[in-house]
Amino acid sequence: MVRDFWPLAVAVIIALVATLRPFINIAPAKQEAGEHLDQVDLRHWDQSRQPLLKLSGQWRYFPDQLLEPEQIPLQLDGGHWVSAPHFFAGAQHYRADSPAYGSYLLNVNLAKTTDLGLSLPSSCSSTKVYFYPRGSADKQPLFEVGRVHAQAKYNRNSLARHHRSFGPQLPPGEYQLLIQVASHHSATGGLCVAPILGKFDTLQNLHSFQQLSHGLVIAIVFSFGLYAVGTYISGSRNRSYLWLGANALLVALAAWSTQNFWVTGFGLDEHSGNVLAYGLVHALGTICGPLIVGFVHHSFRVHFVSNRLISANLLLGILLSLPFLFLTVASSRPLIVIIPLFGALQFIFALYLLWQINRRRLPYGRRITLYLIPLFAALFYQLATYLGLVQAANYLLASVVFLTVAQGLTQSQKLARASQVASRLSQGLSDAVLERTSALHLKNQELLRTQKELTRANSELQTLSITDGLTQVYNRMHFDRQLLIEWQRARRESSSLCLMLLDVDHFKRLNDQYGHTSGDEALRQVAKILTDKFKRGVDFVCRYGGEEFVVILSNTLPEQATSLAEDVRTQVQTHRFMHSEQRLQLTVSIGICGTVPKIEYQPQELINCADQALYQAKRNGRNQVVCAQQSQLVNT
Repeated sequence: MVRDFWPLAVAVIIALVATLRPFINIAPAKQEAGEHLDQVDLRHWDQSRQPLLKLSGQWRYFPDQLLEPEQIPLQLDGGHWVSAPHFFAGAQHYRADSPAYGSYLLNVNLAKTTDLGLSLPSSCSSTKVYFYPRGSADKQPLFEVGRVHAQAKYNRNSLARHHRSFGPQLPPGEYQLLIQVASHHSATGGLCVAPILGKFDTLQNLHSFQQLSHGLVIAIVFSFGLYAVGTYISGSRNRSYLWLGANALLVALAAWSTQNFWVTGFGLDEHSGNVLAYGLVHALGTICGPLIVGFVHHSFRVHFVSNRLISANLLLGILLSLPFLFLTVASSRPLIVIIPLFGALQFIFALYLLWQINRRRLPYGRRITLYLIPLFAALFYQLATYLGLVQAANYLLASVVFLTVAQGLTQSQKLARASQVASRLSQGLSDAVLERTSALHLKNQELLRTQKELTRANSELQTLSITDGLTQVYNRMHFDRQLLIEWQRARRESSSLCLMLLDVDHFKRLNDQYGHTSGDEALRQVAKILTDKFKRGVDFVCRYGGEEFVVILSNTLPEQATSLAEDVRTQVQTHRFMHSEQRLQLTVSIGICGTVPKIEYQPQELINCADQALYQAKRNGRNQVVCAQQSQLVNT
């Protein structure tokens, strides 16, 4: 049972990181009782024990006024009391053609402090902060986030988070903290976070910790989104990976935008980064619902609606998100009402699918329902945040983290179980397969040995079929086949082809006088002289018949062939042919014919031409070389 729910436990732990607050003692500043609720007495503040104080008490609020320090007298009347954080939406209504703005004032009594700073962790409005001694003429702004103005065309929002030091030391006395806010981009606006006062180095550490924790959670969501989309692209048939992964990637992208990712990573100005974040967050609000519906639909093989309806629902969400991406903020603000209406429709759609899934008790149906409950609750909380009813939190991001991680681990668990079942099934078959494989292996070894022997025998048989048994040169059959091959090659390449026909002189007399044994030995020695002379791969020495040999010379001119033939004739004439310790004198007559093969010639004509040259050498007295002319080939 515990093994089944470990993905749920891991997902809960990671989701809690998304809402993790820094473990730093941030105590609320104590305010004086009585009439002056907007006054904080910090003269007894021990910075060593409480390095940070949250100014979350009562502030004096002036709606529809951007007060400058010079306009604030020492004895100030007017305004009303509000607690920080404070949202515009709870006090006044927004209109697209009118900005929402106001001023917040807090009096602070300080003793002597060192390394004091002020931090505004985040802002949903353009913010301008003053901190000055009460009654002082030097009232320069401490810092400004965006651009604060009462008119819409001058107002610029920003996502910047600022913390500023007051210097090494701040003299004791009474100070005033004045914050001007103006907003066109946020549905809430106002002083939506409580400023933090404390040691400047601690404020910097707090800011770094928040950036790190938020970045870690966003990276986890983005990684799981890439994993899910990559799983689908790599061949998975389960489309729920694609829908859930796309939703996770969009949530990570929107969260990165609200963390100033485009400003710090790509160099955008703070206003452009805020506008881009505004568009992405609101576009995500319309696309997230159809993606979740598609995820639920494709998580099961049984479908209760058509795939076309799911795709059309996503397309409608994309179309509704386009105004927030491409229109100006002022133009798209009236369309924000589309997000909760369309989200309610998607909520009903998803509930219908979950009801059908649980009614039929489909596998993993209850688990997916459990994974989606935090997301539904976070969506309602987010709606309450837009209405200014509750303080903003990271619950939506945490719920998406929970859903993505839990479902990703569940899918991994499914794959692991399927792998275990397949392993058990394969283990039962492996033994039987191993036995049969061993028997087949032995038979294959015998077959391979037989095949090798047969191949060797075939090779030897093929060699014997083209070899003359007496002289061990190629026989007449191989000559006929090879001459045709060389003829076609020479014709393609337009190269010269020569044929050398050789006959041993007075061979019949040699056989009659010394016997056939001596004649056979003489033929073998003449064949050896030829093979030693012609060693190129394109030279072929063949026994033509009786005491005649023929040599095919490719890429050889007639003049070259004549020179080679003369060398052969000389070697035969000077060779020591012995018979019973008696030297025999042998000579050969050689006829040569060469040409560049044409389409109108035939290989037999080349043989006839070389034969005529051979007989011409015999008629001329033997022991000589005769090369036929090109005209003799034509006449044949």
